[in-house]
Amino acid sequence: MEQIPASPPIRLKFQLKHSILLLVLAVTMSAGAGPLSAGDNQAFGKVKTLAGVWVGTEADGTPARVEYQVSSGGEALKEVLYMGTAPPMVSVFYPDKDQLAMTHYCLTRTQPRMRTVSYPPDLSELDLVYWDATNVIQSTGGVMNGVRIKFIDDDHFEQLWNADATDEASVRVTYRRLGSEGTSAATTAPLAATPPVPGGDGPFVSRAQKALARIGSLAGEWRGREATRDWDVTLRLEPISGGTAVLETMDFKEAGMMTVYHLDGDQLLMTHYCLSRSQPRMRTVSLPESLDRFDFQYLDATNVMEATESYMSSLLLQVESEDRFRQIWNQDSPGKKPIDIIYERVKPAPGKAEDRHGQ
Repeated sequence: MEQIPASPPIRLKFQLKHSILLLVLAVTMSAGAGPLSAGDNQAFGKVKTLAGVWVGTEADGTPARVEYQVSSGGEALKEVLYMGTAPPMVSVFYPDKDQLAMTHYCLTRTQPRMRTVSYPPDLSELDLVYWDATNVIQSTGGVMNGVRIKFIDDDHFEQLWNADATDEASVRVTYRRLGSEGTSAATTAPLAATPPVPGGDGPFVSRAQKALARIGSLAGEWRGREATRDWDVTLRLEPISGGTAVLETMDFKEAGMMTVYHLDGDQLLMTHYCLSRSQPRMRTVSLPESLDRFDFQYLDATNVMEATESYMSSLLLQVESEDRFRQIWNQDSPGKKPIDIIYERVKPAPGKAEDRHGQ
């Protein structure tokens, strides 16, 4: 498995079951479909064909809509899932050597990761099983432990979600591509809004929740400059998955990368979906009282052996004011200079309300 271990994230109640699963994964990979060359991940290539907008209906009549967007230079696929009037949830699919992995940023405040063990040669069905999860201790409900994608034809696919340890599908929807026969904008599900990241100073609000809310307060568009590399950078921050996480999209050099921040117990954790084909995760060790400086240190990474260059190993995010913050990225290679970017908030045009929550 393409993961460089470090200190593990919080994992509760699933430890024994999924230690066995990891062993099965390792054995299956060694005897599986065989190695693929770098960047030649067939399962990931198949799921990227879903790029676009799809609509469907649950068995109980609840309308559903799902949107897929290729990101990070083609190395990640963002899914935004709308179910009825609930806030949309975001998942990110990415390659992990010759298998397909995904992280689901759930409304329950958990972030389960899932991964294929194997897949049929015709790629007609991709079955992602539970791998591990962060922030389980603060879950407001169950933890998703699997998703199955069944490709029917170019304009139809079926998605089945399973929760906890049950074998029955929690959600089963057959989707039709928007614009195909029988679908139009008028038949799509209503789009629910994503609320801002909750914060506050109440007795039951942890410092980690306040820290995530602080990052969430940076929602909006920013422009920055990396002087040593002559980069002009546009960055956008927005709350996702009911305000349980914050999505950062960085655009530079005609490319873009995603980073997602969320709670992990009493700390913050982030995953960086890099152009280099790797997906490093970093975690804070402590959170300052001022909540204006966030020091993320390397935790682990997937797909490192397929990376086209060194992976990111740390991030310092320092909030200087409501309209200015700084990011300093370090890579695992000692000879690499830090990427140091100072961002200024992009002000709205006169007469237009400023958008601080990514809506």
